[in-house]
Amino acid sequence: MKITLNGNEMNIPEAYTLYDLLEQKKWKMVPMSVKIDGRLIPRQEYSSTDLKDEQTLQIVPFLAGG
Repeated sequence: MKITLNGNEMNIPEAYTLYDLLEQKKWKMVPMSVKIDGRLIPRQEYSSTDLKDEQTLQIVPFLAGG
């Protein structure tokens, strides 16, 4: 299955959730904003959001500054 993540195409296994992807990328504990096809996904829905072929994801981590 192919998705686009932050402008880069990547292949992922079938039956993959957003949480699975974040865990694979080691981002599951990072505060972030996630959009799938332009829709903002609330954190409580990460594990129940199934990824589908040809979806576009935008993940933007929140950075602390000062």
